[in-house]
Amino acid sequence: MDKRRLFENIALIKKRIFALTTFAGFSVVCVATVYGKGIDFLALFVNSAVAMIVFGLLGFGTAALYERLIENPLIDSYREEARQRIRSLQHGEPEMLEMEVPVSELRAGMAVCQQVDSAEGALLVRPGAILTDRLILTLQENGIERVRVKAQRSS
Repeated sequence: MDKRRLFENIALIKKRIFALTTFAGFSVVCVATVYGKGIDFLALFVNSAVAMIVFGLLGFGTAALYERLIENPLIDSYREEARQRIRSLQHGEPEMLEMEVPVSELRAGMAVCQQVDSAEGALLVRPGAILTDRLILTLQENGIERVRVKAQRSS
């Protein structure tokens, strides 16, 4: 997946989180108002307006949490990948081999070979990403047991 598409997908996910949270809150409050007070348009309007504000803020907070837990580690992995690629171009690239490693043995700076998804199918780490301590913690929290990484062949 290229970087532009990744960032477009992240922006779309944040918009959807915000919109779905706001709509769900608005709908629940409307139904509760009609059930509790009958068809009272003033109460419906006031409660709906308050619901959109409150659940809009909740959606904004949820999107911010998504950004902190998912988006920022992905962006950090791109930065580290770029730094590592620059270093390898400057010093000549050593021979690398792929191997599957238990998550408990992963170290920051290792390059991931295959996409890693959560049990729900959400992208956790993309191929080519350089692991950071934060990404390794995310893998552990999602119950991932093994990850395929590139390792430098020892002489």
